[in-house]
Amino acid sequence: SEIPAAEGNGALSSSMIGAFVDIDFGLPVSIMPEVWYTRKGTKTVTKESTPWPTVKYELHYIEVPLLVKLAWEWEHSTPYLILGPSVNFLATASAVENESKNDIKDTLQSTEVTLVGGVGINMKAMLLEFRYSMGLTNTKENPPIKSSYMALMLGITF
Repeated sequence: SEIPAAEGNGALSSSMIGAFVDIDFGLPVSIMPEVWYTRKGTKTVTKESTPWPTVKYELHYIEVPLLVKLAWEWEHSTPYLILGPSVNFLATASAVENESKNDIKDTLQSTEVTLVGGVGINMKAMLLEFRYSMGLTNTKENPPIKSSYMALMLGITF
């Protein structure tokens, strides 16, 4: 199933789970390798048939970001900024229309590269982070599509 031209679309809310290591060099700058299992997608309404169908595209990725983190101490917390590339590997991809699920993995690129940036705050054993991921390579070549997402993350550190 090809991804058609859309008359309207919207992002899907989803979740991600993963782990990271904060490699601190004793400076305000550290390196954070991460591994995440994420679900990305969109919902489109097309006018190719009547009634206009709503199609959900669900893409599941293994993401491997390598981020640079700039942190500073502030009272009882540690605010920080992050920036770096991510290489993402497509695990599954499907188009869901009228309870029918079609595999579309073969129509998409198996890997993508994104740029990740964000801000966060670490409070003892918890963190709150907002990040934006912008596609640098195409997820699909024809028509060219790049992925992007915003995430609000709540995490536990130990």
